Amino acid sequence: MNRANQQALSQSTNMILVNIRNAEINYFNSFFTNFGIQAGLIITIVLGCVSQVPGMDFEGDYTWTLLFWYGSTIAVIAGTHILICTVFLSVFGQGLALRGPLGSMVQARDGMVVEQEHILIVFVLMIIALTVACIGMYGVMMDLTSAIGCSVLSVLGMVGWYHYALRIYNRFKWNQDEVLQDDEDEAEDANNKVSLANGPTPAERVKVLVSCND
Repeated sequence: MNRANQQALSQSTNMILVNIRNAEINYFNSFFTNFGIQAGLIITIVLGCVSQVPGMDFEGDYTWTLLFWYGSTIAVIAGTHILICTVFLSVFGQGLALRGPLGSMVQARDGMVVEQEHILIVFVLMIIALTVACIGMYGVMMDLTSAIGCSVLSVLGMVGWYHYALRIYNRFKWNQDEVLQDDEDEAEDANNKVSLANGPTPAERVKVLVSCND
């Protein structure tokens, strides 16, 4: 009976750790899915603008056209990169966590943490390229005064959203070293619970008897 209780406690402790890892995997899966969806929407918007905005027929300063073309191209490239990476991360990362060998959930979680920063950087690059494309579109579609005014507002808006996005990121980001330390503490606590349930080993009993005799 005591042996069965010990095994039940060990399994219960392991299930708690597995549930924590599963919640982390679900969080990262949701993270990558959301960014992939946003990248797909921006790709659709940019391609729609490219098909509607005149290019070679524009009679004004050719610089506006170049801004629009290059900004649109970089935005589509960055968005496609995010779309591909997030799909692969969601599929293969979760697959490793569910079907991999012992310890694969931690490996999948650590890999997703590393790739998370990369996705954020490329996403910011895509938004900047989108803003540049919008500025070029203003010059192609508007008169010079209106284009300059809208371009200034776009730059101010880009600086503003970057500032607030960075503030939100810094407010909620976590230290990876602290996460690793928490993992070690959780594993140590689990081992301590199992050790307490199992009781002292025969070697430990002998040491206690020897110390008492001394």
